[in-house]
Amino acid sequence: MDIAGNSTTALQSALVNGPVSVAIEADTTLFQSYSSGVITDSGCGVNIDHAVLAVGYGTDPTYGGYFLVKNSWSSSWGESGYVRIGSDQSTSPAGVCGILSYPS
Repeated sequence: MDIAGNSTTALQSALVNGPVSVAIEADTTLFQSYSSGVITDSGCGVNIDHAVLAVGYGTDPTYGGYFLVKNSWSSSWGESGYVRIGSDQSTSPAGVCGILSYPS
């Protein structure tokens, strides 16, 4: 079932019920070299090319709201296989890395 609205609020509401499949752009150096923190930069892009699993959301004291996302590239990538992607839509209606483009 697709998540209607393609907004931060809609994705957060869906995550209350469990993990949500999302699509992002992952071919950028910014994403591929991620090791920690919250990706908030528009340099992540919104040209969708990778499926991942949003598993939660939270707030970082420095970077603000984020979605916690499980990647499939092994636990040696990112934060033990996870990435925090900013939830601010001001960069793009599709969200940071395009995370709000195709949630289902």
